[in-house]
Amino acid sequence: MRARGPRGTEGSRRTGAYLVRSDDLASRAAWFLREGRGLLVTLGTLVTVDLLSRTPLAIPSPVAVYIVAVAYAAFSGGLASGLLAALLAFLYALHFLADPGWPPHYTQENARRLVVLALVAPTIAAMVGILKRRTEMVVQAQTETRALERFRDLVEDLDAIVWEADGVSRTFTLVSRRAEEILGYPIARWLEVPDFWIQLIHPEDRERVTTLTRTAAAEGRHHESEYRAVRADGEILWVRDIVRVVRDDAERALQLRGVMIDVTRAKRMEEALRDSEGRYRLLFEGNPQPMYVYDIATHGFVAVNDAAVRAYGYTREEFLSMTLLDIRPAEDRAAYLKTSRDTAPEFHGPGVWRHRKKDGTVFNVEITYHTLTFQGRPARLALAVDVTERRKAEARLKTINERFLSFGADANENIGRLTALLGELLGASRAVYARSEPGGLTFVGGWGAPRDPETVDRPEERVCQDALARSGDELVVSRGDPGMRDAAAASGAAAGGARTYVARAVRGADGVAGALCLVFESGFVPGAGDEEVLGIVASALGVEERRNRAGLDAPAGGPR
Repeated sequence: MRARGPRGTEGSRRTGAYLVRSDDLASRAAWFLREGRGLLVTLGTLVTVDLLSRTPLAIPSPVAVYIVAVAYAAFSGGLASGLLAALLAFLYALHFLADPGWPPHYTQENARRLVVLALVAPTIAAMVGILKRRTEMVVQAQTETRALERFRDLVEDLDAIVWEADGVSRTFTLVSRRAEEILGYPIARWLEVPDFWIQLIHPEDRERVTTLTRTAAAEGRHHESEYRAVRADGEILWVRDIVRVVRDDAERALQLRGVMIDVTRAKRMEEALRDSEGRYRLLFEGNPQPMYVYDIATHGFVAVNDAAVRAYGYTREEFLSMTLLDIRPAEDRAAYLKTSRDTAPEFHGPGVWRHRKKDGTVFNVEITYHTLTFQGRPARLALAVDVTERRKAEARLKTINERFLSFGADANENIGRLTALLGELLGASRAVYARSEPGGLTFVGGWGAPRDPETVDRPEERVCQDALARSGDELVVSRGDPGMRDAAAASGAAAGGARTYVARAVRGADGVAGALCLVFESGFVPGAGDEEVLGIVASALGVEERRNRAGLDAPAGGPR
């Protein structure tokens, strides 16, 4: 049943009645102004004729004027208004045409005028009123026809199928012609084939959609659904079916009226969007480099990938409550804000900034970003590449080049400088170069080592011996005492952060000339940059050893 409002109070009933009476009076006044205009004109005409009769402008025979007033009343107000005007004119004529005295009597001429008025005025009122009514009906019919044609044109021009069907069987009773263009079936088949709508639905969607429609129709509620429809040529289209239920007094579905809209293009766009989102997740979430999205206006993080979580040490939830200022050293924030205001392009190439991890570590990152719209707001997608090691390697190479330019002619002195440079660059506590000679190893000085050549039985010597035995570019790394042969003991020393020894062979003119050895007081794992520096210094030492063996005095300027 339709919902009914609560019972009102007595005051509200009175107010409602007053409003009804007010509305009724207003509507009656409007009707009188519309329909009674002719009566007012008739009355005005009669009064004017009466007033003129007392002046030299008197109208000798006003019957014709009365008839014109009656005709106008019928034309403006209809048949009823015209007949009332005829009656009013006749009654006034009885008074106006009577001779003085009582009871009223009339001359033969005036009596004839009264008879003419009594016959002609109602007849004209009836003719004009009926003609007006018929004219109004024709105009109304034409207006309705034009409105129906406009509505039909509007419906037919819609890029959708407008339909009407029985509320119980859903047999179509009306279908717009666009149905033939969209689904390819003739209109006659829609109207004549029982359950044709069910046949349109793709078999995989049929049970779901028919159950939804029948349940909604039984409950008398509007509904809509999306499903795949099979065209006459076999092509599959997606349609959105919007259904409105027309109910009878018992709230049962009397008719179903709906619109089928072809949403195939929108569905394909949704699928493309899902594919795009999948690629985004692959490129963003699965990227091994830290990536994040931030709001341009607030600088707040709105998305971060797993690599960023690992690199910076913050959880995803912590990131989403932070801004880009939070991952920068305090002294760099003003420069970032200025650059952010001044930078307008959609794509910004690599730029190096300092970022700070959760544990306070400051490291260099190369930032590349692209402007986009994220969750409806202007944002930037940024890629952050840690270039700390690269910057460190660049600084090391710059230092090496500067030192090379300061070398002199003494090969042994240059060897000492190279060894010290290596220890300084790698942060070793001790760095030595051991020259291989017939009597054993001679330590030719270095970083934290005695400058006078000497032969000593110490851990550095044993590590250098291992490097000489391998005689290649391979590094020898030993943790704890190199003389420890017990694997468990060596493993325990490494776990406890024991001293680390790193050695590499140096090639001279006749093969292996010696070995470099570095000592680190705690656990040290050489990286790619460390190995590169070791290789450069080992090559330079090889050049100096060849000069030393050949007794050449090369000019200053570094290795050739």
